[in-house]
Formats: sequence, structure tokens, C-alpha cells
Amino acid sequence: MNKAFKEIEAVPQSEVYQERVSEVYHDLLVSPLAKIDREINVLKRNLFLNGIILLGSLGATFVTQGNTLVTAATILAAIEMAKTYKQEKGEEDKVKALPSFFYWQATGRGNTSNR
Repeated sequence: MNKAFKEIEAVPQSEVYQERVSEVYHDLLVSPLAKIDREINVLKRNLFLNGIILLGSLGATFVTQGNTLVTAATILAAIEMAKTYKQEKGEEDKVKALPSFFYWQATGRGNTSNR
């Protein structure tokens, strides 16, 4: 960030300086935070949809009173849900490894303590 500000060769009160500061601010903070917001929202949505599918499969098992075909489908759905959860957890770890994740969390844009 210091390098970016040193490259601005203008008087601090000038319009050019203010525009460059806005560009640096956008490039270093706004864009990375928006990226993290998008990725976290996708992860949450996928987890929610997969949970709904699993609950629907379990509900179908109870309604059909353990029909073997439905039970097998539920077991397969649970296995796929476990695989998907593992993949989503890996994606979440990648997002958390991004340099801007700490700032995203510190600004209160995401409450990841429940995850």
C-alpha cells in the first residue's frame, strides 16, 4: 500500500491525488472484500440447498416407511452430501486463506464464528 501511495506524484489536496487514492482504496479493499462476499454467499447457498435435498430424502424415507428403494436413494444422497460438504469445506479454507479475509471478518461483513 505504501508503494501505491508513493507512486502518486501529486499534491495531496489535488483532484488527481484524490482520484488515485480512491483507485488504490478500491483495488486494495473494496474489490477483494466484494470477492470474498460473493464466494462466501455461494458457499452458504450451496450448503443450504444440499441440506434441503438431504432433508427431503430423509422425509421421503419416513413417508414411505423405509421402502428399500427410497432408503437406498437416501443413503446415496447422504454420501453425496458428505462429499459435497468436504469439497465446500476445502473451498471455504481457500477463501479464508485470502489476504483480505482477515479484513473482511474484522469489518463485520461476515460472522463466520458459527461455521
